[in-house]
Amino acid sequence: MTYRRYVALADSRTEGLADADDTWTRPLAGSAAPASAGWRAAAGALRWAAAFLGPWLGRRLRGRSPGDGHTANARA
Repeated sequence: MTYRRYVALADSRTEGLADADDTWTRPLAGSAAPASAGWRAAAGALRWAAAFLGPWLGRRLRGRSPGDGHTANARA
């Protein structure tokens, strides 16, 4: 069953249509068990730290700012 069919069945069941069945309540074939919320939150925090905190911390330790080495587009 495709994802679109899955959603359509859920919607038809909600609307109370006659041909609605309960196949949408079963997991999709081939889908892995969902990760716990704690692991998802930790993974999200690690991605954020790698993308934003790491570079910021590196600049701070080296005493640089993001604009070092760049010139202004127009002089005031």
